[in-house]
Amino acid sequence: MFEPMRLVRWIFGLFLIGGVCVWAQETSNIPIRTLPEVGYGPALLIGVKDYDARGSVFDPLPGIEKDLGAIEGTVRKLGWTDVTVLRDPSLDRLRAAVDEFGPKAQASEGASFFYYSGHGVLQDRLNYMIPAKAQVRTRGHLSLYALPVEDLLAYLGGEGSGPALVFVDACRNNTLPAEGKNARTDLLLSRRAGMFIGFATAEGTISNASDRGSLYTRSLAQRLLTPGMSLDDLYAGIIADVERATKDRASEIQPPEKQSALRFVLHMLPGGESPEVARMRAELDRLKNRLPEPVISVSARESARDLAELFENGPFAASSQTAQRGILRDIQAKLRESGDYDASIDGIPGPSTLRAVMGFQERNGMEITGRLDADTLKGLGITTLSKQLDGRPAGLELPEMGGKPSRGGAGAGGSEGSGIELTVPAPPQIKKSPGATILDAVDATIPAPPQIKNSPGAIIP
Repeated sequence: MFEPMRLVRWIFGLFLIGGVCVWAQETSNIPIRTLPEVGYGPALLIGVKDYDARGSVFDPLPGIEKDLGAIEGTVRKLGWTDVTVLRDPSLDRLRAAVDEFGPKAQASEGASFFYYSGHGVLQDRLNYMIPAKAQVRTRGHLSLYALPVEDLLAYLGGEGSGPALVFVDACRNNTLPAEGKNARTDLLLSRRAGMFIGFATAEGTISNASDRGSLYTRSLAQRLLTPGMSLDDLYAGIIADVERATKDRASEIQPPEKQSALRFVLHMLPGGESPEVARMRAELDRLKNRLPEPVISVSARESARDLAELFENGPFAASSQTAQRGILRDIQAKLRESGDYDASIDGIPGPSTLRAVMGFQERNGMEITGRLDADTLKGLGITTLSKQLDGRPAGLELPEMGGKPSRGGAGAGGSEGSGIELTVPAPPQIKKSPGATILDAVDATIPAPPQIKNSPGAIIP
């Protein structure tokens, strides 16, 4: 018997399954990139602890220095090198730092990083950062003596720019008197593409702080170094950490928030790798793209530069290229014995050699630099110059004026320039008369024996 409702449910089920399949296919096409692959733009870290309670309503924050130190350590471990750290800035210094950082981040294809820790006030959907010793007593003072985070966000997330990571560890409530309130809505916070914004707390709530530092920054500094997880997943862990730590204080519960509009899934670190190894691996991948294996064509200039970089700041940095290539052959042989190297022992630097050096350093607990420093050479057992610098045995000397080389000097009987001169006569000439035998030759000419001229002080062999 035909049941219309069963047919409707069957058709609806087909549409539902089809929609799920389309959604799964679309989400599977979202690219996944790691931070070392994306590259690094500028980083600006700001911490404000010096507030004058007599001139404003804000108390000092002694734990800020610990927060700033923790986040700086994490940022540098992740690979950022262009890092500016600003402590207790005035309003002018704060604005100047933002105006310098913004265009640099805008022009960079790498990921930029911004962090602020200090007092904050949310007004008219603007998140104000309070500078050191700011004379803020009413809401009307905010536009005069404070700077909104949104002034920074106006620079970030544009087309052609790398991803922007913004983290704000500050309160987002407002207990200031309403006297002289100055509404400002021209830079309302919006969801901008290419940007990730993390707030320590939700709108209208406070961010807990103590002498030991902030709960939020402590979790942020640790979680960002977790390999194999996306930034969104990492931030879910930060939210759980902070809420768990404040759940027993219902009046002070702190729920961190985020706004994520990145164009791809961003992993801060590849799975199972330390920041140093991830950075080196990304550099190797870029090198592979430039010089593909197994066929690598390099100019003499590029080869010399790679060789100099390999020995940079090491014991043999000042050695000639010929000597360095000889040493490198010995090192390649040692690395092959240790199982770190499987390419040709040719004394030519390349990706395989760099990868082998890094692997040896990591396996032996050394600093992973990819350079042949003193510790690495000692670990490989390389302490002296190679015995074959350019293919000739050590100690071999070539004569200055040609001839065959010898180990003892210029000749078997003495040293070069000994003063002995040998005069060897021509073979004897014999004249024979008609009918005479050789023995009866009357005109045979017998030469004198060889004459030896002995210079003063010379030794006659």
